[in-house]
Amino acid sequence: MKKKELNRILNDGFKESLKNLGFKKSKLSFYKPIDNLWSIEFNYSIIDYGNIFPSTFSFSLSYSLFDIIYSKIFQITKKELWIYSTSITSLYERGKYLFPEYEIMKQADAIKMINEVTEYMKNEAIPFLESIANFESLDDYYNQNPTRPDFGIRGLIIAKMAENPNYEALKQKYRQLFIDKNWAVKEDIENLETVINFLDKHTKEELDAIAKI
Repeated sequence: MKKKELNRILNDGFKESLKNLGFKKSKLSFYKPIDNLWSIEFNYSIIDYGNIFPSTFSFSLSYSLFDIIYSKIFQITKKELWIYSTSITSLYERGKYLFPEYEIMKQADAIKMINEVTEYMKNEAIPFLESIANFESLDDYYNQNPTRPDFGIRGLIIAKMAENPNYEALKQKYRQLFIDKNWAVKEDIENLETVINFLDKHTKEELDAIAKI
């Protein structure tokens, strides 16, 4: 089996199985609208080791008005961003999936991946993503007990949109996490401050207006 053949099998297989779950095929991924603002995206990837192909999958949740606010903050052209994202590797590390990747050597392995991943999307991923497709739930997810400083940008935007009364404390918490983790990527720290500077100058109502709610 060659990578090109495997990609065809996975692409065709997921296209058919995910269609039954409400997904549509785009150029590079599969997406499922929840409503006119929220959507779910699914992707898979393949590594070519010659006679074995470790393959993974990931899925994410997007909110179009979040994209507008983010683009306004960083003064960039609007693009689709994820507001929540995870992968099979992350799921495995959190005890949510049995293994970190599929090792595919033959067509039967690929079919097995398609069937198992589709069932996981149907029974676990989609219900979870639909349950957090609101700012209150996302606020709980990101800000109830923050441990990752690189989640600060999304966490603080969400906190502001959800009118979290602990917004001021969360600003300091995410700043302190960068210090505690000895964060080496200066750009990440600067981006957090850019977000804080913008959010501090705008009320929830002004953010709603920017997002054209």
